[in-house]
Amino acid sequence: MKVIVSHDIDHHRVSDHFFKDLYLQKYLIKNLVFLLKGKLSFKTWKRRMSLFKRNSMGYIDELIAFNEKHGVESTFFTGFDNALNLSYDKEVAKDFTKKLSARNHHIYPHGIAFNEKSRMKKELDLWKSALENPKQLSGIRMHYLRSADCTDGICSELGYDFVSNRYSLGDPYQSSGLIHFPVALMDVYAMTYAEEDPSKAIEESITVIDKAQANGQKYFTIIFHDHHYCDVFKQHKEWYEEVIKYIESKFEFTTFVKALKEIKSEKK
Repeated sequence: MKVIVSHDIDHHRVSDHFFKDLYLQKYLIKNLVFLLKGKLSFKTWKRRMSLFKRNSMGYIDELIAFNEKHGVESTFFTGFDNALNLSYDKEVAKDFTKKLSARNHHIYPHGIAFNEKSRMKKELDLWKSALENPKQLSGIRMHYLRSADCTDGICSELGYDFVSNRYSLGDPYQSSGLIHFPVALMDVYAMTYAEEDPSKAIEESITVIDKAQANGQKYFTIIFHDHHYCDVFKQHKEWYEEVIKYIESKFEFTTFVKALKEIKSEKK
């Protein structure tokens, strides 16, 4: 079984959320409630509050360094529109795309629109405009994994090669003329913000990985958000590191690009 590791870039700076959404207000209230209910220790709550000590919410470079150490080829999805607490500017998304592409990392749109063709095309065009080679393989994942009956069809009409937008076990499959890579593991689904000890989530995630292998899956896709790769979200960072180390010991890492080439060659 080969494992695809991907990262959704949902945040850039704390200040992006000022006057644009309610992310920070909800963050403060949620963590305070966890503290008062005894779900978080004061130490963990204090660490969560350190989010406000620095403006940055991005840890892409740190994440890439860890990935490279363990043989992971980093793939990113970045947003070219705003909604649901994804509030950084389009120019920031272009900058991410230019810099990461220049470093030979794969980066694709993290879609906001999922059932409006004109808006979806606008996001695609903005992504292409930031690429040195706009003819490269194109894929998309929607923010919050949102989808409608028409989503895959529109993505196919716009010329996408693949989507990765549903949470389930199973191998890639064809949908509306493009290849769909199901997401089998994601940090925010594997572990809640109220969990102090990531060991249970790590154990359960390893069980899911082993189950996929036992089922004969050829490919397995993971999402981890780069803003979790820091001490503010220490539990999520530990979950990711331990899961990656386990995969490294038993499986092979790959990318959407390599997997698509293999899938297409098998169909010939």
